[in-house]
Amino acid sequence: MWILCLACGGAGTEADEPGAGPAIGADRRSDLAVTGGRFDGDALPGRPGRAAEPARRPAAQTDPVTGLPLASVAPCPTAPSLGPANAPLQVVVFTDFQCPFCRRHAGDLRRLVERYGDRIRLVFRNFPLPYHELAVPAAEAAMEAQAEGRFWEFHDRLMDPEAGELTLERIRRAAAEAGLDPGRVEAAMRDGTFAGAIERDLADGRAAGVDATPRTFINRREVDGMVGFEKLVEICDALLEAGSAADRGRTATDGDAGR
Repeated sequence: MWILCLACGGAGTEADEPGAGPAIGADRRSDLAVTGGRFDGDALPGRPGRAAEPARRPAAQTDPVTGLPLASVAPCPTAPSLGPANAPLQVVVFTDFQCPFCRRHAGDLRRLVERYGDRIRLVFRNFPLPYHELAVPAAEAAMEAQAEGRFWEFHDRLMDPEAGELTLERIRRAAAEAGLDPGRVEAAMRDGTFAGAIERDLADGRAAGVDATPRTFINRREVDGMVGFEKLVEICDALLEAGSAADRGRTATDGDAGR
């Protein structure tokens, strides 16, 4: 199955924006070449760069229903989320607030939540790319928003693709509009209050094979890049139908066993 992939760092034209980081690779994917091999945690305050380690995971299996690679993501109960924990659609997104593709993708994910209601759970994980200077301060501010119980109010404002280039002033304005404590937001961005949580997201993402943003996992099916709302719906509908068919099969089997 072929999916159009738009991922941050990739070479682009109208999709690129000032300050969004260098364009790398004709396939619109980041290979982290501009960082000299630095990766996990390198952009975090007070943490020196270190050589990237290869992702340690077995060769990806392919889901017969969607044709997508299968991958496992370590759970993080404290990560920001929307929807019931037992929803049949479990969506985990690794994203970067300074990635222009992530900003558009965020709108598609929000539309998914509206479409599927209590049948979907959306989990947010930070994955600030090393060459995005404001990705970590934005992630710190977002984690402060989570601590104050206003993550999604802040997230939606900062991810608005119509709001212009990411700047410190825009982070502060989004925080104010979301009703956050300005002193705590400034302290988080200055002191790296949530550096540990961000590092955990980076480590979990790398272990799952994430090397560009956005990267989304829908019931362990790996969706690389910004693929568009209709493609996301196609994947979700296929998984729900496959689940319903499996449930019907189990019910029939149980009924036969009871005779």
